[in-house]
Amino acid sequence: MQIELRDALVMGFGLVGIIWYYVCLIVIGFQTSKDQSVAGFRQFMSLSITTIGVALATFVGMLLGFRGVSDEINKGVTQVTAEVADGKAAVKQLQDVAQTAKGSTWQWWASGLYAGSIGIALFCWWYRGDNSDPAIVNLGKSLLGLVAGALSILLNLPGG
Repeated sequence: MQIELRDALVMGFGLVGIIWYYVCLIVIGFQTSKDQSVAGFRQFMSLSITTIGVALATFVGMLLGFRGVSDEINKGVTQVTAEVADGKAAVKQLQDVAQTAKGSTWQWWASGLYAGSIGIALFCWWYRGDNSDPAIVNLGKSLLGLVAGALSILLNLPGG
């Protein structure tokens, strides 16, 4: 399997982004550096947590929503396959769409890493209390949005 340059770049930037996100989370969350000469850089790290966290939250919501769509497509494909013998090309296309909508292993790993980062943020917020950086507090609070989003998907699923 040969990977295209575009895909390699996207994967590389994505991995750097996730690693940077966790470095910032640990440094800011546990306040491992209080050196005033790098206060501006710590502010950039705080902004990095917020920016990357929002992107990951949006992505997780999309991935969870698409998973429900994928399951519904698969149910429809099963019914259509049983009823129509000639529609094999259309059925194959629907199966491909359903498979893509389920999400890749990388996508589910990114979602898990985001959920883990919320756990770390909550721990840091609890541990540091009111001395916590606002980015850590906001990331911890995003747990509410993640839970509310998952609940809305659950309540919107047929038979759920």
